[in-house]
Amino acid sequence: MSEKIPGHTLAEYLKAVVKEAKKDGKVTQDEYNILQQLSIDVAEYTIALENAEEDGKIDLEEKKELLNLKDKLLENAKAVANQDEIITDEEAALLKKLAEILKD
Repeated sequence: MSEKIPGHTLAEYLKAVVKEAKKDGKVTQDEYNILQQLSIDVAEYTIALENAEEDGKIDLEEKKELLNLKDKLLENAKAVANQDEIITDEEAALLKKLAEILKD
């Protein structure tokens, strides 16, 4: 996972994952479930980022928390994708896109 902390919310990145889900013209239930979990986790990350930036700087503890939340985003998405013990090609594409986004 990247050490960088984005200066803006991950909500912008979520749009790229949604675009990936729509690439084939439809969003499957499995893809929808991942996107739903991501929206919850992105909201949690965004709140933590806003709180961390309140004083104009992100200290070491805040940075650790934000990095942990970024890790949680991917781990939760993987868990949702694997709930049925099958990761479809569509789910794998979403997970790959999310991993790429989070490492930037």
